[in-house]
Amino acid sequence: MKTQKIVEIFASMKGMKLCATILLLCAALQLSAQDKITVESFRLLENDLTANIEGTKRIDLNTQQPAALIKVVTSETGFHFDGGLLGIIGDNVQRVGEIWVYVPPKSKKISIHHQQYGVLRDYYYPMPIEAGRTYEMVLKMSKAEKSKSVSATPVSVEKPSEHLVFKGVPIDGTLSEYAKKMESAGFRCINKRNGVATLRGDFAGFKDCTIQVSTLQSVDVVSTIDVAFPAREDWASLEGDYNHLKSMLSQKYGRPAKVVERFNDSFVDSNDAKLYALCNKEYTWYTLYETNKGKIMLYLDFQPGVIAVPMYSTFFVVLKYTDKINNETVRAAAINDL
Repeated sequence: MKTQKIVEIFASMKGMKLCATILLLCAALQLSAQDKITVESFRLLENDLTANIEGTKRIDLNTQQPAALIKVVTSETGFHFDGGLLGIIGDNVQRVGEIWVYVPPKSKKISIHHQQYGVLRDYYYPMPIEAGRTYEMVLKMSKAEKSKSVSATPVSVEKPSEHLVFKGVPIDGTLSEYAKKMESAGFRCINKRNGVATLRGDFAGFKDCTIQVSTLQSVDVVSTIDVAFPAREDWASLEGDYNHLKSMLSQKYGRPAKVVERFNDSFVDSNDAKLYALCNKEYTWYTLYETNKGKIMLYLDFQPGVIAVPMYSTFFVVLKYTDKINNETVRAAAINDL
């Protein structure tokens, strides 16, 4: 009798262990199957003007205001975004490493759908969504294959660059490396020689700009970038480009360190006379911005023709970026040549 009781108890314990094992296995399988989308961070990009400049701006037809832009940072593709009752404005724009999603001002939430990772439903923005402002949403994707391990994976935090940034890319690296990064950003390389890479593409809302990335051949580290905007044939258009860019730069970098806008002859008053003054280099016209990472200079320039008169010359605005660290490196190498 006692022996039978013991056997029954032992069998019961084995059954309990089996049930527990099955439950643990089911829980582990359920955990590993939880592919999901989470928002790692959401912030306002104070100095990003993408949502408010020609070429990248969109208008919300209901409010007649510029749409807000959310730059969704992720290496994955194939997302669908749902803005609820207010909706999404236009098609999403797939960029390198991020997706641009335009939403109406005063939007409250967004849902994100993905075939593999499932749905992040009704994510409420942690701040007001304002017209013409640009925001950054960093997504974190959890894959089933990577969820089997219980141990935590360290998250590496990328340090801010010590270099001046152009088109979202720090001005650093060799000429070939930086030219490839510019091609990834949407520019096309025209030629590369004598320490200068020349590229073409759209920039700051202007079509077909010419970009020159420069270095010293003996050092081969990028230090300066020049952007030549489209040529103009009259003073009004040229000055309009200059003032438009100056306004955007001041909004991004603050008050200029120095502004000089004058002709050598105080009697230059007509538009034609101003172009003649440019052709004869009788002018000083620039705005300089200084940061702890380098300098940005906006100025007027021209390309003379056979004769130094407006009819045979082209006029354009130039924006020059000079990285502080690499410019000092290039300068030191140049001094060593003396």
